[in-house]
Amino acid sequence: RVLRGRVWVRMQEQPSSIIHIVDSKPEDTVFHRGTVLAIGPGAFSKGGVPVELPITVGDVVGFHFEGTQKGREAPWTDGKTALCLAQRELDCVFE
Repeated sequence: RVLRGRVWVRMQEQPSSIIHIVDSKPEDTVFHRGTVLAIGPGAFSKGGVPVELPITVGDVVGFHFEGTQKGREAPWTDGKTALCLAQRELDCVFE
C-alpha cells in the first residue's frame, strides 16, 4: 500500500531535458522523466483537504528532487529499481 502523498516512479535512464527549475539547491535543478508505478491517496493541503493528483498508473510524468535521490530507491515487485517521490515533486504529465 502506498502512503498518502507518495508516488512510485520508474525513472528513465537519462534526464529528459535541460529545463532548469529555479531553486537554490543544485540537485533540484535537473528535470527527470519517469513512468508512474503506483499512487497513494492525495496529500493534505494546509486547510486539511486532500489534494488528489490527476495521474494514473502508466502515465509518464516530469519530476524533480527536493533534496537528493539517495535513499529513495527500492526494488519494485518486478525486481527493478523504483523511486518513491513526494506528490509535490511532480511537475507535469506528458500526453
